[in-house]
Formats: sequence, structure tokens, C-alpha cells
Amino acid sequence: MRLGLKFTLTTSILVSAVLASYGYHTISKRKNFLLSRMKREARAIARTAKVNIEDASYRKGSDIQALVNEIGEFEKTFGALVTLDGKAFRSKSLKELPHTLKKPMELAKQVTARGKAVGRFDRYGKTPIFAHFEPLRGAEGEIIGVLGIIQNISFVEEDIRETRLAVTLTTTVLIALITTSILLLIRIDITGPISGLMKKIQRVGRGEFDTKVSVNRKDELGELAHEFNQMAANLRDAERRLYEEADRKADLEQRMRHMERLATIGQLASGLAHEIGTPLNVISGRASYLRKKVNDTESLEKNLDVIVRQSQRITKIIRHLLNFSRKKPPECIRTEIPSVIESTLDLLENRIRRQGVRVVKSFPPDLPLVEGDPEQFQQVFLNIMLNAVQSMPNGGELILEGRTITNGGRTIERYQPKYAEIQIEDTGVGMKPEVLENIFKPFFTTKWDGKGTGLGLPISYGIVRDHGGTIDVESKEGKGTTVSIRFPCLSPSLKMR
Repeated sequence: MRLGLKFTLTTSILVSAVLASYGYHTISKRKNFLLSRMKREARAIARTAKVNIEDASYRKGSDIQALVNEIGEFEKTFGALVTLDGKAFRSKSLKELPHTLKKPMELAKQVTARGKAVGRFDRYGKTPIFAHFEPLRGAEGEIIGVLGIIQNISFVEEDIRETRLAVTLTTTVLIALITTSILLLIRIDITGPISGLMKKIQRVGRGEFDTKVSVNRKDELGELAHEFNQMAANLRDAERRLYEEADRKADLEQRMRHMERLATIGQLASGLAHEIGTPLNVISGRASYLRKKVNDTESLEKNLDVIVRQSQRITKIIRHLLNFSRKKPPECIRTEIPSVIESTLDLLENRIRRQGVRVVKSFPPDLPLVEGDPEQFQQVFLNIMLNAVQSMPNGGELILEGRTITNGGRTIERYQPKYAEIQIEDTGVGMKPEVLENIFKPFFTTKWDGKGTGLGLPISYGIVRDHGGTIDVESKEGKGTTVSIRFPCLSPSLKMR
């Protein structure tokens, strides 16, 4: 239930209760007033008639029945009853009704027994009445009879019904007017501004922190609007600081990744120097030989082919190094993971060969594409494969496998999210459990010879996470390590950019 309706209903109930109490009090007061006036009239009539009847000369010279009939014809008088000298006189109105005088006669007996006036409300058939009886006394004060005046009080009930109807109508109109006024006042002055404020809050919730509420009131809603504007301004400043902090963090991560690349290149430098030196020696030797065999066309052609191949080999190695070490903004393109792994293996070719490591590759031809930065992917694979090769100083196997899985690691099923999983497994020395728990912490390293920065795996973890993927490591000391990397796949129908 909305606040305005709830407040209106509550107020209406309270107003209704107050007006109902007032109406009940008014009706009760009106009823008591009418009944009190009717009692006074009955007593006045009874006392006037009593004086005449108690006068002995009147009783001798006048007709009691005529007096009773005359009283019965008074307005609002239902009838009159007199018992005197053992005789009963009643007005014509009482004679014409089929009802008995049992109850009035009982009152007459009570008056005779008590010696004082008695009044009582009752019904004469279906007619509401008020019966007032007075004792008639003789010259010595003795009770000689009873005078009863029976008033018809149906007019009281009629008056009360009219009063109740008037009060009900008045109360209903007042409640309707008050409720309508309160509802309009609340809608204009409270719920309307609150609804407007709610719309502004929803806009702020959508990130529109420039939203403002006009402050032209000096009540609580004005204070609320002022605080809302201040909150929106604070959120705007916080958003700006957050973006600035995010930019600084992204720049720092980019510099750290570049530094890790340079550190990795440093580790590869000695091997690459030998890798480049070998083809250079071959080129130099072949060139010297060609000087002596200028006229030998067949020998010249053969040696030139060797020179070209070795030059291409040097160019390939240098190109991979330059691409890997070059600092450039990240790209997000559709990428074939096997191609990235092949280029990474080119950088590690000399170290792999010198340490006697055998590479076993297994990539299905239908491995889906992933979207991301190929250079960052290469950094991840280089960090992990370099660690794997270093863990096998006496040779071993580097097993590279790719497959498509679902999020739960099960065989691919229709209509489920696909992930390209690359497993890099080595048969090296493995890791202790306490080492495995800390490998993704920055600057944690087990290489105390200055060859490790402790940033390779943390940076790799951040790159995989930024691409919506996951990375898990399993290792047993003395048996080797398996690293599982998963990237979200693109639809097979999408083509390379």
C-alpha cells in the first residue's frame, strides 16, 4: 500500500471515529433532552389534574370521567387512568385499544403501596410509552386513589431517527470532504514530490550522477532534496576518482606486464644469442666459401639457398622477440590459440632443445576461437611454458593439449557455454603444497639466483581473469605440474578479423 493512501486511510478512520463519537453523543443528548421534557410535561399534567381530583368539592360536583377523557385528548398523551373510591376511570384512547391495563394497574398498586409517584418506560402493545402515576390523597392525607398519565413517546423515536439520519449524512459528507482534502494535500505536497524524488533516485541508480532535484522548500522534503543533491555530487566525484584510479591501475598493470616481458626476454637472452650465432656462423662460412667457388654454378646455388634459409631463421627469431617485447596498447580480436602457442614455442625452441625436452602437442582442428589480445595470451603461455621447461633441467616432456569443454568441465553439450581449455603439463620436479598455495601472490618466487621476479604467474592470472577465463594449477612434488587455462569461446560461425 502506498504511503499517501495509507496515511489517508488512517486519518479517515480517526476522523470517522471522532465524528461517530460526536454523532453518538449528539443523538444521546437529544434523546435525553426529549425524554426529560416529556417527563416534565407528564408530571405537570398529573399534578394539575391531581389538584382538581383531590378537591372534595370538585369530586362531588364534577365528572371524573370527563376529566380523564379531556386529559387523554392532550397532544402526545396516550391516555389517562384514575382509580378512586374503588372505581376505575380511563380515557377513550385506552378503551378503544384491545390491550389490557395489566401493567398500568401494577404501577397503580406500587403507588398505593409506596405512597409516592412512580414513573416507568414501557410499551403499550407496539407503542412506546412513559407511564407516570401519582397518589391521590384525601383531606387527612390518606391515599384515596391513583392518577396515571400515559405519554406516547413514539415522537421521541421519530425525532431520534431523523436526528440520526441527519448526523449520519453530515458525518459522511464531512468524512468525504476531509478525506478528499487530505488526499489532495498529500498528493500535492508530499507524495508528488516524493514520486519525483524517486524518479531522480532511479536515474542516479542508472549512473546519471548529474541528476539534481530543485530545492524550493524549507521543510523536511526540502532538506531531503538538498541531501540527495549532495549525495549525487559525492557519487559523481567518487565515480571520477574511481575512473582515475582504474586508469592508474590499468597503466600500472600494463607496465608490470611489460617489465615481466623484458625479464622473460632476459632469461632467454643467452639461449637466443647462441640460436642467432649459429646461423650467422653458417652464413659467414658459406659466404667465404662462395668467394672461392664463384664459377661453380651448382655449388653457388646450393650455398645461397642455405644462406637464405638461415637468414629467414634469424629474421623469424628477431621478429618474435620484437613483437613480444614491444609495449603497445592491448587489442581485442578473435584469436586462434594454437597459433599463439606455436609462436611461443619458437621463442623457447633453443632452450627446449638444449635441455632435451620433448614437446607433445594435441590440438583438435575444430578448437573454437577466443576473443582477446594475442600478445597477452602469448605472455601467459610463455610464462607458464618457461616455468615448465625450467622445472625439467635433465629433460622430460612438455605436453600441450587443447579441447572444448563446458563450464563444469564435462564434454561439450548443446546450448551450454563453451570454453577453450589449454592444458600445459610437464614431467618436472613439481611443487610442494606450501609453494602451490602462494604461486599467484605478487613477488613470490622460488628462484633465488636472480632469475625470477615473482610477477610471471600473478600477471598471467590477471590476464586470464581479464579475458573472462580461469586458471588452475595441480602439482605433485617429484611428478610434475599441470596448468589448465580456460577462455570463453566464440561461436564457430564467426570468422577471424
